[in-house]
Amino acid sequence: MSFNNNSHKVLFADSVVASQTSNLIRELAKLLKQNHIDIGEKELYSWLLECGNYQNQR
Repeated sequence: MSFNNNSHKVLFADSVVASQTSNLIRELAKLLKQNHIDIGEKELYSWLLECGNYQNQR
């Protein structure tokens, strides 16, 4: 998945903010899908790790 323009970045940020009480990857993937960004939970997780936007805190 590639976010090549700012509108997708803004949509992504808005989706993160909308999930106020949960930062589960599954929930975020659902929010993105509702906003016409077709990405699954595993693909989103991989993309976030690859870009350095997610750190697993286990």
